[in-house]
Amino acid sequence: MLYLNGLPQWKQQYGEDHILYIDESGINTNETAEYGWSPKGQRCHAFKSGGHGTRLSMISAVRSNAPFKFTQPLVFHGSCDRNIFVCWLEYLLQDLKQKDDQTKSYLLILDNASIHKGRVIDDLAARYQIRIVYLPAYSPDLNPIERAWSVLKSKVRHMVAQNNKTFQEALDIVFKMM
Repeated sequence: MLYLNGLPQWKQQYGEDHILYIDESGINTNETAEYGWSPKGQRCHAFKSGGHGTRLSMISAVRSNAPFKFTQPLVFHGSCDRNIFVCWLEYLLQDLKQKDDQTKSYLLILDNASIHKGRVIDDLAARYQIRIVYLPAYSPDLNPIERAWSVLKSKVRHMVAQNNKTFQEALDIVFKMM
């Protein structure tokens, strides 16, 4: 409830440009078809290579006033752990302080993932004078970046399937488009 009750006040206090929603997501390079077509009564078949594909993970932020424009996206192979998250977060905070109004503080809103918590995260928040708020458990609907990830992954899959692009090429193009 802290999140829902605090959001209007935070928008006034920080300004929507200084409220960022942060999250990770992933996509498997073997996931391309989102839907298919076949005559009524017949099973739909798709040509798909065997194997599990490669896992690409992504971390980014979106601003409260631009929920489909990713800020400092990072794409990498494998899963996200606390070390990767902390390195990315520090990179984001350095960039924000260099580019934006340094007299205003930031509010970062994250889910309750264990990699988002800990002393090193608290130390970064103190050093960069930012506030971190954690969303209630199991509440992805409160995090606008979840919708942005969904749109991004849909566009990437479509581009890979229709335009003969690699996942990395498609991700680069879609991140620039959004």
